[in-house]
Amino acid sequence: GGLIKSPFEEPFQVAKQNYMPKGLEGKRYYFAKDNLNEKKLEEQYLKLHKYIYGEDYRNK
Repeated sequence: GGLIKSPFEEPFQVAKQNYMPKGLEGKRYYFAKDNLNEKKLEEQYLKLHKYIYGEDYRNK
């Protein structure tokens, strides 16, 4: 295990750390359906993923 960062001390209250178990990181698990609510959710997820990992998860 490693040191867990407190998200409350980080910008935007999000700690830049790996949240996936070893061996599962870097894989895409969510594919938005073609409706407005899921597209909005995907936009938020993309922003969060880029902030944490520095890359676009759709390129995986």
